[in-house]
Amino acid sequence: QRGTGYSQPSVRDDWHNMELYRNISIETISNDYEKVRTYLGIQKWLVWGGSYGSTIGLDYAMRFPESSLSLILRGIYLNTVKEMDEVYSKDAFKNDPKKLSEFIQLYKFAADHASLEGRTLDPNDSYGLTKQYEKMIENGNRQAMWHWFAFENNLMEEDPDNLLDANHIVVSRFPEAQSSGFFETRLWLHETWEAPSHFLERVNRLSDTPIWICQGLRDKVCPPQNARNLANALKDSSRSAPIHDRFIESGHEDTDPVMESCLIESMNEFLASVSNQ
Repeated sequence: QRGTGYSQPSVRDDWHNMELYRNISIETISNDYEKVRTYLGIQKWLVWGGSYGSTIGLDYAMRFPESSLSLILRGIYLNTVKEMDEVYSKDAFKNDPKKLSEFIQLYKFAADHASLEGRTLDPNDSYGLTKQYEKMIENGNRQAMWHWFAFENNLMEEDPDNLLDANHIVVSRFPEAQSSGFFETRLWLHETWEAPSHFLERVNRLSDTPIWICQGLRDKVCPPQNARNLANALKDSSRSAPIHDRFIESGHEDTDPVMESCLIESMNEFLASVSNQ
């Protein structure tokens, strides 16, 4: 993805590089991948994505179905307001005291900064919270970057040894926090509110694309209902290609053994399908 990882200039290396990517969109990212495919001379390829990668994978395959052999997706995220409310609002955690405490930390840091500007931040306003973090992150606020990153990490992490302290920056992981905080807030604001993706209204673009979905039932970042909504919309559309949707006892991460097994099974089925063509 442009602006992160080995892509240069990278936001991981210097927060000032955020300025170069403020107009980024999921359409831009999908177009980048298509340019890479063309440059490499690949006729068609398998599209694989998890979490926000599932979002990008869906968007790419919808824009370029003729370039996509199949889709293998994990942890479905569809860029909807409901999904943002399920993660970035206080009411989402009213039945989970531990997660509620972590959300309050995330919210209070943003609310305190908003109050300095004479504004009040509603703890159930996922747009307002994301917008406030975007502003702080783009101003180079390292603690804001880390708060955002630590909250998300702890929401999807099932191993207590891998939980992060929102008030203590781990230097070795900070470049990742700096990058993900910027790209997540910018892309989610754009694709959810500014120019909504409307994936469920575009599923007919995937009528000829075989699809595998692995969705963890314990996924707190991308709840299973999102995958069900996608699978149902696909099944209700006019399809000539198969869809394999699997709801499994796993969390969000692809390192979960049950999730890993589902992904390997999906890949093996994909390989068998293309070998028979």
